[in-house]
Amino acid sequence: MRKHRRRADFAEVVTTLERLGGRRFAGLEAHPQEHRITTYWVGHPPKRVQELVGTRPHGIDIELVTTAAAYGEGAMRSAAVRVRRSLRATDLGVLRVSVSAAGTGLDIEVRDPASGPDLRTALAQIARLPLNAIHCVSREDRTPMA
Repeated sequence: MRKHRRRADFAEVVTTLERLGGRRFAGLEAHPQEHRITTYWVGHPPKRVQELVGTRPHGIDIELVTTAAAYGEGAMRSAAVRVRRSLRATDLGVLRVSVSAAGTGLDIEVRDPASGPDLRTALAQIARLPLNAIHCVSREDRTPMA
């Protein structure tokens, strides 16, 4: 029962951060075993978020990272949807699209790593993002592609 309560507390804090963050919220990395959350922001987080962090809700440490995020979560989700719905992306071998937790762009798993820079350029056009926001990973080895 205690473990269930901890998970519920953790989920409540995550939901509150997302709600209070608004357009500046870029994403988060949850570390429940360490009772810690790392959040990423476009610019500085709102004052309400900073106040919440100071209270250590449910004993959870919250780290605010403001330098890494280039895009808000909403903008990245919209870009991911554009790629997922694109027939051209399917033809290019896109298997999976996710939003980078750090707000740096899209992580895109592809079938054929040989496509390289041309693939990234095409995906950037579909997503309507700059090339440096497209991070392609090969399905075979899951290593970043150039």
